[in-house]
Amino acid sequence: MLARLTPQELRQAEALFVDARKRAEAVLEIDARADADGPAASCPRCGGDARTRWGRTRTSAQRWHCSECGATWSGRSGTPLARVHRPAWWLRWRVT
Repeated sequence: MLARLTPQELRQAEALFVDARKRAEAVLEIDARADADGPAASCPRCGGDARTRWGRTRTSAQRWHCSECGATWSGRSGTPLARVHRPAWWLRWRVT
């Protein structure tokens, strides 16, 4: 199918792929905040470091549970994506 595209259509398709890659990278970067030494690695409520994995959100972000105070959070907590259920749609209008 790609072989049948005109040069202009190929440029448009390439631009769409670049945009999709940027959106995916932005979501991955935000989700990585709660990894090992990221800014969301400690509990946002009490600051404790005793955390365990606590499932995933609807959008597949890792959730964490604080063993000290019982709070739960993800790497998206405290970001503009905190309560967004479709981050790819939101990022479509924010990432250039």
